[in-house]
Amino acid sequence: MIDLAIIGAGPYGLSLAAHAKESNINYKVFGYPMDFWASKIPPNMYVRTSLEYTGLSDRHNEYTLKNYQLEKGIDLFYPLSRNVFVDYAFWFIKKTDIDIEKALITNVISTDGFYIVQTENGNSYKAKKVIVAVGLTNAQYIPNELYVSKKNLVTHSSDYTTFDEFVGQHVLVVGGGQSAWETAALLHQANAEVELVYRRSERLKPQKNMNAKQQEISRRFYYFSKQYQDKIKKELEKATVSDFLVPLVEGKVKQRPNTFITYVLKTHDNKVHVKLNDQTSLIVDHVIAATGFRFSVNNISFLNSIHQNIAINDSGDPVLNEYFESTVPNLFFTGPAAATSHGPAYRFIAGLWATCDILIPYIKKTL
Repeated sequence: MIDLAIIGAGPYGLSLAAHAKESNINYKVFGYPMDFWASKIPPNMYVRTSLEYTGLSDRHNEYTLKNYQLEKGIDLFYPLSRNVFVDYAFWFIKKTDIDIEKALITNVISTDGFYIVQTENGNSYKAKKVIVAVGLTNAQYIPNELYVSKKNLVTHSSDYTTFDEFVGQHVLVVGGGQSAWETAALLHQANAEVELVYRRSERLKPQKNMNAKQQEISRRFYYFSKQYQDKIKKELEKATVSDFLVPLVEGKVKQRPNTFITYVLKTHDNKVHVKLNDQTSLIVDHVIAATGFRFSVNNISFLNSIHQNIAINDSGDPVLNEYFESTVPNLFFTGPAAATSHGPAYRFIAGLWATCDILIPYIKKTL
């Protein structure tokens, strides 16, 4: 029996594994390393977090992004490319020598005070504790008003790592945040005709020192009053757009601010008829929803046998205690799944360090 099964091999899962190993916890990570970053994010997109707050975590801070830069003999600049961040993560894996089984989890069963964790390749493990660190897997959100009978006419921005298939096509991008502007920029570079629809009157600029604020409150948010938590969420969860995207979009992509879609219909020739709130009608080849992600326990199929025992809030996130533990004993959630209970920092890399510092010592103590 292992002490700890970590499900997910993204930034949170890898960092938790490094801390577990250094704490002499018998652990195993399950998943394909950095799969979401490598297969769901275009290689020429960027990490919006400033370099100072970008990286993975080990107990002694030996394998930081800065040390990766020094060892590789390269200069890193903001914004950091996705390719470099993924390469850094694999360097981190090699340096920490963490134990990863490259397989997806198909089922987690709770029985007799421990868990049985089953993989897609038929392996089965007993574990005393389980951490769910799946990030944004299966969390793509598309509003109901964008539903169209032929599903491949309306897709999510995370469905693509390249937009070459849209050369010469008229594509409508829905959303006013970072992913919407990135998608619009990449479509333009792929020689598509692009329009960008969003509700705001203009681009919302990032706050100064946003990453510092996120990290500053990451260890304290849980203990704040509900009223103060709501205030922080309103301040730090706004869909901002980084300055580096402005020259890639403005003057190149047609923008429709102060607008939203009221309905979409498939036309007889397999195009999309879009009606906007200002009564404008558009016929486009495709609609891409850059409308973000909404984590829900109910979308994590490997938890089907126990999800009825996991208390959730109105949005589908698990209710967690101060140690990221759900209402099912010894079942923990990190990353975006922890954002409702522990704050906006956990929607980003910024919450990673606090997670490791709080969760791994607690697991060690309670084994």
